[in-house]
Amino acid sequence: MTTDLNTNKFSDSLNNTFTDISHKINFILIVLCLSMVITLFGYFSSFWLFITGFLLLLYCLLNFLYIKMRITNNILLLIQSNLPSIDKTQEVAIELIRTLIALQSLSLDRIKGISKSLDMVVPILTPIMGKRLANTGILQLQQSAKYILETMVTASSISEDVEEALVNADAKKVEGYVNQLKQMLPRARNT
Repeated sequence: MTTDLNTNKFSDSLNNTFTDISHKINFILIVLCLSMVITLFGYFSSFWLFITGFLLLLYCLLNFLYIKMRITNNILLLIQSNLPSIDKTQEVAIELIRTLIALQSLSLDRIKGISKSLDMVVPILTPIMGKRLANTGILQLQQSAKYILETMVTASSISEDVEEALVNADAKKVEGYVNQLKQMLPRARNT
């Protein structure tokens, strides 16, 4: 399993719209520059060339204004059409993080109990079993319990911060927490 999710993002459709419009605007700017050259050249040489350049210039300006109005309309329609999905995604994320916080709290209590038990049992078993204690795996279990406990404490604080960021719709904070969680995941898998 990889850490990068291959998902369709709502921002992709918005980005595609911007890309299409940007290509059209770039084409219009090229034709606009060409029409200005034709107009200037026609002004000094030929009336028909001047009129052609002027009409081309006028066409570019009107097309630019039309695209500008269409951009605003397309963006508004795109945002409005994705609002329910974005809002539901936010609601699901909030409920998931709240469930995760509750499960973390329960798990944290259980892991603390296991860690305390291991901390009491290992010193008692060490004189009895000696070097054979390492072969039983109990020492690795003790180390794993401590690591899980430390990781869960860190994840618990992050989870509460993520919940706050999701409730307040603070995208920058959510992005920062996503990066922190992505860094924690490989370490947890390798343990």
